[in-house]
Amino acid sequence: MNNQIVRKSLAFFLCPNKDKVVSAPKELITVENPKKYPDFTWPNLLEFTQLHYRSDPETLDAFANWVLEKNK
Repeated sequence: MNNQIVRKSLAFFLCPNKDKVVSAPKELITVENPKKYPDFTWPNLLEFTQLHYRSDPETLDAFANWVLEKNK
């Protein structure tokens, strides 16, 4: 990590409850720092990674767009 390059991390969880919603901590979301990604559940992430395996800097954005489209 450094202050020159933006880093995105994608967390994977071991045996999470499939109904548990993954979301940004509410205390980190402000008017100045709005939420960037939709909430999701483990089955959402698992389905995406199985259908559209990605491992590049655009993975998180692609997943977020996929979740938003799927939930319309």
